[in-house]
Amino acid sequence: MNVIQVRVKDQFDKTYLAKARLNEQLKSTSGADLSLYQRVQEIQVEDEILLPSTELLFESQETNRIYRIIGQ
Repeated sequence: MNVIQVRVKDQFDKTYLAKARLNEQLKSTSGADLSLYQRVQEIQVEDEILLPSTELLFESQETNRIYRIIGQ
């Protein structure tokens, strides 16, 4: 697995730096490589590890913020 730094934004439009753990082994059903967003297994924002929802959003249980990845 690969860890990269990404930028995320919360529902209040505040931007944060986060670490994203990627699964490089994942492929789409057609065999093509998946996008960055589809390969993210988890992100770490301010020492909290967050898992993606089906909408590719990350919800914090500690702060009630909802994050989305906006880029690397």
